[in-house]
Amino acid sequence: MRINKFKILQYLLLIIEIGYLVAINIIPALKPLRSSIMAWILFAIYTINLIFIWSLDKKKTTHFEDKEKRLKDARESQEKLLDRSRWYKF
Repeated sequence: MRINKFKILQYLLLIIEIGYLVAINIIPALKPLRSSIMAWILFAIYTINLIFIWSLDKKKTTHFEDKEKRLKDARESQEKLLDRSRWYKF
């Protein structure tokens, strides 16, 4: 099993985020960060960036596969229309 560096980075950033939440609740020296609005704004920005990084990893179909699927669907619909028109001819 091969894990790439990008996946390791994703998990590391997630662990840092969870570690921050745990740290501000456990460590007494970080207690002022709980009520700091600036700390929560920075945390929200970090979380949004983390969500963006995780969304980059999703596999998308290629343009070629999409085009091939559309052509196949178009052929099938044309065949259905031809079959239907044969029944309505007089």
